[in-house]
Amino acid sequence: MDITELTSALHSLNESEQFYQNYQEMKKRDPRIFEQYLRTLNVPELRRKNLLVPEIIETMPPVMEDYFFYDEEAYGVRYMKHNCYSPVFVHRHSFFEMFYVVEGTCEHEVCGLHQHMVMGDFCIVPPGIEHSLSVMDKSIVIVGILSLQVLEQTFSNSLYYRNNLLSDFFRQNIYIKDANNYLIFHTGNDQDLRSTLYELLLESLNRYAEYEVILQSLTGAFFGKLIRYYHNTCEFPRFTNKTASRIYGITSFIQENLAEISLQQVADKFHYTPEYTSRFIRENTGKTFTELLNDFRLKHALSLLTATNLSVGDIAASVGYMNPESFIRVFKKQYHQTPAAYRKDRSRNQ
Repeated sequence: MDITELTSALHSLNESEQFYQNYQEMKKRDPRIFEQYLRTLNVPELRRKNLLVPEIIETMPPVMEDYFFYDEEAYGVRYMKHNCYSPVFVHRHSFFEMFYVVEGTCEHEVCGLHQHMVMGDFCIVPPGIEHSLSVMDKSIVIVGILSLQVLEQTFSNSLYYRNNLLSDFFRQNIYIKDANNYLIFHTGNDQDLRSTLYELLLESLNRYAEYEVILQSLTGAFFGKLIRYYHNTCEFPRFTNKTASRIYGITSFIQENLAEISLQQVADKFHYTPEYTSRFIRENTGKTFTELLNDFRLKHALSLLTATNLSVGDIAASVGYMNPESFIRVFKKQYHQTPAAYRKDRSRNQ
């Protein structure tokens, strides 16, 4: 498929959309006629095609798990057109969901808040957040879904490791419970962003050689353009409670002082006892201080292995491991290969 064919396909109703359009028309009729219509539907076929009919419970997964959208080859990242006329229902995902309004409008409900989305609006919703998306005409909305693994790889790059709205948002929702539940950019009629999005959609559909690498790179480029040109348009809920704000401050302080940091130093910084700090971190991140610190150190080490020519020993020291052998051992346990092997693999794929 090329760009001309893609544009044509986006402006036409696919098989699923034709089904949903018919479903919505039947739903407007007499309830008895609608009941008769439902009885004619082939449930196994609906499940095979991932067609959702709220009135038929067998077609409705309790949580939109990754496998609902990914097959084994495409696992991690995918872009697609949101089906027009599909039923509106509140649901949660196990991945980050993004959507971009290419043409027209759509209605979004997130945590009880209604949002009217127009052309150029781009929204990100993290895992576990209840929301619904409604496209009840022929508007074009592109959806992107990103697994936690892909996001951690993307933001392990030193270019994204520094603080900005997106990296903060993703890090908050990966490491902190009850963090911000959406992020919206208003980009208007930006043809460059739309072109990048179409490239992402084509890569996701065509799946030519090395498409996974290109998808991740283009996703990073798309994020970069959002931050460069539209950070001032960003809309997001502030922390709704003091606990979320405090744990964000603590995790940020740890990340900014990876080379030399201790539980005592964190406690002193925020005027807590070490015992309280340890318990507070575990209750709000699900990890102990040591587990969280090692996680941050290894993530930063990944970025340095990819983006610099520093030796493994220098990288180990820069992220807080004074003994390179200890760093290599911990790295291998986490990623099932040595730092040198990881760097070689990444270099081969770039």
